[in-house]
Amino acid sequence: MSRAVNVVMTPVGGICNLKCSYCYLQLKEKFTSGKMNIEIIGKLVEKLNQLNKINKVTFTWHGGEPMLFTPKQCELAFRVIEKKSVIDYKHVIQTNGTLISEEYIELFKRYKVSVGVSLDGPNFEANSSRFSKEEQFNLVVKNIKKLLLNKIRTTIFITLTRDNIVYLDDMFLFIRKVHPTSFYLNPVQKDGSDFSAEEWCKVIEKMNQFSYDSKIPNGLTPYIEEGVKGRIPKHCLLCGVCNQFILVNVSGEVFATCSYPEPETFLDHLDEPNIKQKIADYLSKVPSISKDSIYAKLGEDRRYVYFQGAGCKQNKCQENNAVYVDGVVKYIQRMEVK
Repeated sequence: MSRAVNVVMTPVGGICNLKCSYCYLQLKEKFTSGKMNIEIIGKLVEKLNQLNKINKVTFTWHGGEPMLFTPKQCELAFRVIEKKSVIDYKHVIQTNGTLISEEYIELFKRYKVSVGVSLDGPNFEANSSRFSKEEQFNLVVKNIKKLLLNKIRTTIFITLTRDNIVYLDDMFLFIRKVHPTSFYLNPVQKDGSDFSAEEWCKVIEKMNQFSYDSKIPNGLTPYIEEGVKGRIPKHCLLCGVCNQFILVNVSGEVFATCSYPEPETFLDHLDEPNIKQKIADYLSKVPSISKDSIYAKLGEDRRYVYFQGAGCKQNKCQENNAVYVDGVVKYIQRMEVK
């Protein structure tokens, strides 16, 4: 059976022009940084072309801040992929939104790049963990509007913390006003600032109701509905298919992760002759069923068999997966009561 793979590209490693206080890269002493060589991208595409049963690749450009890879460097990378890839592919970039330029916008239009922009809320006060100056927040909002004006698919990712959740209602007003292609609210669970499962469940309910009222899709509840209807939910935190992701760092090392590259997730270097087989073996591995999964917490009811996800143990901002999972479980249970 053919399948898709998501390749997380870190073209500048962990380098970033912001220092968000909750960022997992801040928690690490070392993260491989630099600039990704175009030759590495070419080698990667050649290896992907050789994999059997892969029919689609998503190149997710991440960081650090991937837009520190200049527009010219990015265009060279896109050209190499366009020239060499024999597999259907698309580009997604996840950015803090501060470095979006007219040159980048033209590049995104030409290569049909989808853009995710991270924020912490609807105003400067809510973004105190992210921005040191109000001008930074205003610039990002301005850049989001430019992307949308140019008909570029744009998702706003809002990171929820104990500090900014007081602005939750204002977040929805902000999203309605800006009107992105889609949005997602993601809770940070660390440093004793955990939300309760009940709080997270209520956020999910508000996301769903807001999407229904505004017609702006969110990045969670439609996938929960997929799983409830007996289909595999296309959301890794829900379905648990971690092995649809690999990460490539600036040195050409390949990791079995979507997040921070740890020694235990290292597969090999792109120059090694057996890397293709190692990637293939990883992608074909059948994940084990976790006792902490949504499915398990729903009593292993076969109606929910595709909810094999247990949150994300690789995301260092999401250390307490139980809250995330338990909130989703509560949401599903309430759906069924209705």
